Amino acid sequence: MSSLGPGRYDRAVALAETFVWDEASFIRAWEAGVFGDGRYEMVQGEVIRVLIGEWHGQVTARVMRLLPEDGWRVTNATLPAAGSLSDPDAFVFRRGAEPVARLGTQRSVHRLNPGDVGLVVEVSDSSLVFDTEVKTVVYGRAGFGCYWVVHRDGVEVFTDPYEAGYRERRHVAVDSVVEVPYAPGTTIPVADLLDVDQT
Repeated sequence: MSSLGPGRYDRAVALAETFVWDEASFIRAWEAGVFGDGRYEMVQGEVIRVLIGEWHGQVTARVMRLLPEDGWRVTNATLPAAGSLSDPDAFVFRRGAEPVARLGTQRSVHRLNPGDVGLVVEVSDSSLVFDTEVKTVVYGRAGFGCYWVVHRDGVEVFTDPYEAGYRERRHVAVDSVVEVPYAPGTTIPVADLLDVDQT
């Protein structure tokens, strides 16, 4: 019989069953095949299964195709960021950038200098609140200079990173263009990202 009062026992059990992941434990589990063929990311100590719907998948493909690569590389690899192992829909890093660390026994996950990351992008359908509130903290704290959240009504552009996220947020509407932060003078019509006919 527990000495805890009513309700306190349930809370204690719930706390005891909670496991907070860190980079090393997540990578060990991933390398051991614990997650199977599923796509998972670790955000602020929680492991989250990533499900990709049709709209999300199509827009992600367009984003990756439209981002310029002159001197840069576009990828959707895992991006270590402020203790999280996030799987952004796309990020852009400088060609020739040397990782500051290689994680895991296979050393296949690379931590990059924030100055070598030109842009991080999440495509958001059902996860808009998570992407604009939780992931802003992750990417801002990591020091990534610009973060886009692409959604059905446009693009949220986050800049000026600091410990609690980003100091600046700007909405770019579907009928406007978004500036590519690592390619001065280059813009992309938001309608092209979303495959929306503006005529």
